[in-house]
Parts: sequence; C-alpha cells; structure tokens
Amino acid sequence: YTRKIVGSVCFVYERVANFAVSPNYRNQGVGKYLFAESLVYIRKLGGNHVSLEVRMSNIPAQHLYRQFGFRIVGVREKYYMDNREDAYVFQLSNLGKVDLCIDHVDYTNSESEAF
Repeated sequence: YTRKIVGSVCFVYERVANFAVSPNYRNQGVGKYLFAESLVYIRKLGGNHVSLEVRMSNIPAQHLYRQFGFRIVGVREKYYMDNREDAYVFQLSNLGKVDLCIDHVDYTNSESEAF
C-alpha cells in the first residue's frame, strides 16, 4: 500500500468542473467510487441538480455518468481549447433519487473507467 493520489474530482456546488483517474488505476473501480462519493458529498451540501461537460469522444466517461443517471441536455460547440472538440452537457436532475443507486454501484465492474 502506497499513499498516492490516483484520482481527483473538482466541483463548484452543483457543477463537476474536473474528474480524472490516473491511467494506472483505471478499470479498478476507483473512478466509480470517487464519483459516487462526490455525489454523496454534493447532496450533503444541499445540491440537487448536478451538471458536467464531457468530450464527445470520451465514450467511457459518458457511460459512467449514465450509470449514475446523468442525461445529455445540451452541446457546447468547440468547448475544449486544446483541439476545439465539442462537449456534451450532462445533467442529473434529481440527486435525491441517486442515493439508492450509489448504494448499489458495483465498484468492481469497471469497464467504463478507461478515461
């Protein structure tokens, strides 16, 4: 066991600004666990609607977000500065409904974490 940062999430109230897992720790459940705990924390702070942007090419991340109940609600054209890629805007409309889902997330089934 080593103490190192293997993932991070940054959010501003009800918006996930950044979410990442180190490549060496993907497909091990780290991302699902981190994201689930972040949603629990957002809810404890009083958040009810959560939004985020994700690259259109990042299919694994989109799959993960859908597992938590997020849905595409829009597109931001040329959102990413590095390559001008478009982003999907994902939103979770009622975080209160996610509590049961978080309790039943299978953190060992990590096919959707390859981002």
